[in-house]
Amino acid sequence: METEKRVHPCPQFIGAQVRYFRNKKGFTQKDLSEASEVKLRHLQEIEAGRVNVKLRTLGFLSLGLGIFPHVLLTPVQKNRDLMCSECQHMLP
Repeated sequence: METEKRVHPCPQFIGAQVRYFRNKKGFTQKDLSEASEVKLRHLQEIEAGRVNVKLRTLGFLSLGLGIFPHVLLTPVQKNRDLMCSECQHMLP
């Protein structure tokens, strides 16, 4: 019996958050890639919501953006709907 791989919706949320803060800082993807030392292709995959982001990578991205990591996990209003219901229940 083959099981279907469940795709968690939160990678889309994380990608949208990274893109939001990158744009807010005025960075291109290349700028953030260089500032965070995250490969450009991986950053593109993150922003597209196609990969799960490791905590270490989240740390590098937040350093490159000049923000604390928890800021990337705190939804800006426009990205709130991209969070899965399980994650939304954890919000205050």
